[in-house]
Amino acid sequence: MLNDDQHPNQDIPEVYIGAEFYSGLTDGAKSYFNRAVKEHADKLFSEASNIEKMEHAGTGAPEITAGHVEEAKWVLIRRLRKTARHSKWAVMLRIGQTLMAAAVGVGASNFVQTWGAVLCLLGVFIGSVLLVLEREVTREI
Repeated sequence: MLNDDQHPNQDIPEVYIGAEFYSGLTDGAKSYFNRAVKEHADKLFSEASNIEKMEHAGTGAPEITAGHVEEAKWVLIRRLRKTARHSKWAVMLRIGQTLMAAAVGVGASNFVQTWGAVLCLLGVFIGSVLLVLEREVTREI
């Protein structure tokens, strides 16, 4: 997040949040709300800037249009939806990894017996697969 004095374009005014949005908030909540809005504005600006860079043609100065900002808004919304949609899967995969870690421990304790060795190796293999799946599910676009 950019600080107030580090904004990339000093001609742009700070984000104004009307007083009606602060009604009913405690002082701590007001501060947190203000930071959250500024953080979202920074993300929106950054995404709009990236979109403009991808679409920029010619040698002129970059120009971020209302269309770039609108597209950036929808990119951020899609990311949030994807995160919310896959969060249940991530939890289930982590639970599976924990169970496989326990299976590896039990199997390793009984490695001299056939079932212990099989349990240990299967736990390592399935746990590794679950880890890779979790990384894919939680990875950003």
